[in-house]
Amino acid sequence: MAMDIGCLSTRKVVPGNLVTRTPDGLSLEEAATLPIVYATDIHAVINLGRLKKGQSILVHSACGGAGLAALELCTAPEAEIYVTCVARCGSMMEIGKCDILGHGALALNPFNENRTFHGIGLAGLRQDNPAQVQELMEQCVSYHKQGIIKPIQPIRVLQASQVAEAFRYMQNGLHLGKVLIRLSGEARKLPCTKLRRGPTLSSIGGVLQMAMVLIDCPFQQLGHDAWGSVQNPKVKGTWNLHRALLGTKLDFFVLFSSVAAVWGQPGQANYASANTFLHSFAQYRHSLDLPCSVIDIGVMEGVGYVSQNPAVLKQLRLMGAHTLQEQELLDAMGTSVERGLPWHKASAGHHGGSSNPSQVTIGLRSCRPLCEPSNRVPWKRDIRMSLYRQVESTTVVSSDAGNRRLQDFLSMAEGTPGVLSDEASIKLVTWEIARTLCGFLLQPEENLDITRSLASMGIDSLERWNDQANSQ
Repeated sequence: MAMDIGCLSTRKVVPGNLVTRTPDGLSLEEAATLPIVYATDIHAVINLGRLKKGQSILVHSACGGAGLAALELCTAPEAEIYVTCVARCGSMMEIGKCDILGHGALALNPFNENRTFHGIGLAGLRQDNPAQVQELMEQCVSYHKQGIIKPIQPIRVLQASQVAEAFRYMQNGLHLGKVLIRLSGEARKLPCTKLRRGPTLSSIGGVLQMAMVLIDCPFQQLGHDAWGSVQNPKVKGTWNLHRALLGTKLDFFVLFSSVAAVWGQPGQANYASANTFLHSFAQYRHSLDLPCSVIDIGVMEGVGYVSQNPAVLKQLRLMGAHTLQEQELLDAMGTSVERGLPWHKASAGHHGGSSNPSQVTIGLRSCRPLCEPSNRVPWKRDIRMSLYRQVESTTVVSSDAGNRRLQDFLSMAEGTPGVLSDEASIKLVTWEIARTLCGFLLQPEENLDITRSLASMGIDSLERWNDQANSQ
């Protein structure tokens, strides 16, 4: 069993000093109830508080995991579990975060009578002193073997698909025992292993060719060095990977391309050319009965080059380009791995064209109607896009304009946080929240009045809590 942050995931790499052997006879669910709560309480009550026989202890909120663990732990030294907090020569162990994060204050007079106050936080201890965390986990295992502690009960187990429900259940503060998330066997598998044939036993399972260099300039000013610097990572780099691994049985060979190879981009002739090479190279590998696939990626938000260059992202948004999220790219990678197998070869299509299932394009869309003058995506007049259907409704012009206004404001606030305190910004955000509430209540925006209270709009406390959770 292990103790670390970010464990709600299909894969997690944990430092060795944060892992210990699961006690014999415990299920995975029972073992999961031990580390956090018992390590916290052992650190607070035994190591720092030095609880001894005959002393008394008051446990606040004893229904949660830490509270139940404290009750269990305190029976060993035969402590008296109740009384007033905090007696003379007593110790206060704060494991909560509300008062600390809320800048709570303590009067100093009580400390004149040998009282002590300890703030307990395993997250900080893990970062500053991981060796001590390992000692605490070993203490947990030792106490369990001695019969001093046992797994927390009751246990409520929810599936990974119910993680939102689990957080809501904990947020109400009325839960008893421990809440656990179980990952199914299918969820523990990496998407790249979901192949129609079993994974190979070679030391290299596959290739992700993600090399990229950008040197943008008009074609008539493009020099040989600028051309080669952009071409070589994708062209020569791909050839090198192909030749180096010809004798290795790979499960996948995924090439990261760009939508610039599909519709072009002013100032990026060298980059577009390098990516179109990848399209042909995938078919070449298929002709050799080798796996290969290509992903033409649009504008990525949150990760990658564009996300690290806010000015470029803002310009693309103003053009009307649709932005992709990381999960969309991960989904496309899973599809590409399967479609990249050799039997997915290009085939003749209608009207003498061809179809290549191993080439996947994502993000080739606009967030605005193509008929709008403000839409300046380069491909809006491309004849190949004649069958394109705008996902967003073109009829609700006012709503679309409002969404653009909010999007532009958020982009500006991300680069200049100071605008958030401006009166105009506060008014804009207030108006957008009111628009959202109107949609939630199925009321027309014509009735919108930002001076009205939530109660007068018919929103009760439960709905207000739900709105607050959604806005966060």
